[in-house]
Amino acid sequence: MRKYLLASASIVSCALFASSALAEVSGVAGTLDGNYGNVAGVPTWSVNGAANVPVGWEGLSIEGDLGQLGAGKPGFYGHLSNGGGNIVWSDPSTQFRIAGSVNYNQFKAEGGTLDEWQFGGGGQWFFNPWLTFSADGGGVGGKVSGGYGDGDIKGYWFPDLAFDGFVHYLSGGISGASGHITDLGVHVEWLPEEEVPLSFGARYDHLEASVGANGFGSVSGNTDAWFVTLKFYVNDSPASSLVDRQRTGTLDDIKPSLLFVP
Repeated sequence: MRKYLLASASIVSCALFASSALAEVSGVAGTLDGNYGNVAGVPTWSVNGAANVPVGWEGLSIEGDLGQLGAGKPGFYGHLSNGGGNIVWSDPSTQFRIAGSVNYNQFKAEGGTLDEWQFGGGGQWFFNPWLTFSADGGGVGGKVSGGYGDGDIKGYWFPDLAFDGFVHYLSGGISGASGHITDLGVHVEWLPEEEVPLSFGARYDHLEASVGANGFGSVSGNTDAWFVTLKFYVNDSPASSLVDRQRTGTLDDIKPSLLFVP
């Protein structure tokens, strides 16, 4: 556990300096986060970064995302790398956002490699100052073919404390085998001090999975996952509260991800 935490802290520390430089470009928003958790009894850590840059048309921007995840215990170690790009349009009145996204994932474990692409779109509706609805979905390509869909309802108890419930669904097939995973979870995030944009988060996931192969039937199972998170926000805008940073900064809940991977 100490090794995973030290690795996450080192990467986040280096990335914080780069994100501060990015914020000097007018209109740029960025996020950096480090996560530690447990998935089905396996210690897991991840580090992610995103930058959103306006392109000169009102409300239109592009966003890039990078992430690294490691999971391991004696006898097993896996590593996931991902990178994505998004075209984003935000309503100038901040009532909603829409995005088109592409995300690449490469998973390595026990000497094997699995590549996958996700491509789709999503939208957010800022129903009122304290409630946000989000949904996205699309296809999966590469060595795995299938589709995904996500939904999220987020409420702000006050502008710097957010609670949300979510559902993620992923289905796919490869080499005569197919399966699907449903991820149900809850998440909380708190920004203690607006002048120091570092938030604290916690997340719980319950996973239901079913996998089958041609001629061999199928098997089903379920497990749980949890994560704790440190997240740093950079906004070259008047945004200071958590709700404003999430609604006007990098994409919050409408870009592709691999279910329980933060």
